[in-house]
Amino acid sequence: MTRQPSSARVTDCLLGGKDNYPVDSDLAKALMETVGSMRQAVACHEKFKEIALRYLVQQGIRQFLDIGCGLPSSAAPVYLLPSSMDVAVVYMDIDPIAMAHVRALLPNRRHHRVGHLHADLAQSEGILADEHVTGVLDLSRPIGVLMHAVLHELPDVDAYAAVRALAARLPPGSALSITHPTADHAPGPMSRAADLCAQAGLPPVTLRSREGVSDFLQGWDLMGPGIADTARWHPDGTPQADRTCVSYAAIAVKPETGARRPMTSESARSGQRLSLGALDQQTRPQTIHRP
Repeated sequence: MTRQPSSARVTDCLLGGKDNYPVDSDLAKALMETVGSMRQAVACHEKFKEIALRYLVQQGIRQFLDIGCGLPSSAAPVYLLPSSMDVAVVYMDIDPIAMAHVRALLPNRRHHRVGHLHADLAQSEGILADEHVTGVLDLSRPIGVLMHAVLHELPDVDAYAAVRALAARLPPGSALSITHPTADHAPGPMSRAADLCAQAGLPPVTLRSREGVSDFLQGWDLMGPGIADTARWHPDGTPQADRTCVSYAAIAVKPETGARRPMTSESARSGQRLSLGALDQQTRPQTIHRP
């Protein structure tokens, strides 16, 4: 039995999962006692992951790099993307146990090309050149990079460099979907929660402000409501009902060189009512929508 908690297993515990140990549940309990809305916040975060993936699919993206994928959950791309849709997904995590679970538990879908990469985001220069990525993703076509609840585990010097290195190699039309914990709304409880994680042996947690999250996306076109509380990020502005979050969310698209324009609220709302069921019937993907 392990004596060391992991971020992936603590999250699993907060979601009511069973792939965790007492050391993980002890930390999860302490976090909930410190931040009263922690369990609801994690549920809210899972819901955003679904919203983000559906949104990117609606914009025509069919390739995904899921960085910090963690243990399999209902928000994993394989469960949200129709089995008949021709898509490619690479799951990546630094946690070898999480990657073992991903390989063993996520089902294979006939039209899904899938890769697995055990790697450290801080060593970002080699990620898109790794054969586990290049063998699955076409780097000449737009890629949706999912960086949900992972950047806070890196200090500023590594986090911003990692995003810059990945962004530089992504083709225009690619998207970044980011979530990030913050102390903007509950500085005392969130700072104490970060201390609990460090004391338990998890990577130090860097809580970033809205401006700090914005710095990850410099030069990219923000979609939907821009950078918003995770519970309030929705392409048509509809917040999640009865949800409390302690993190920010944002989705941004890499523009063509010299073509950066802000997305208007009207263009951000267009086309958002298309369901995944309807997408499953399409024979051609949509292009990235720009105003």
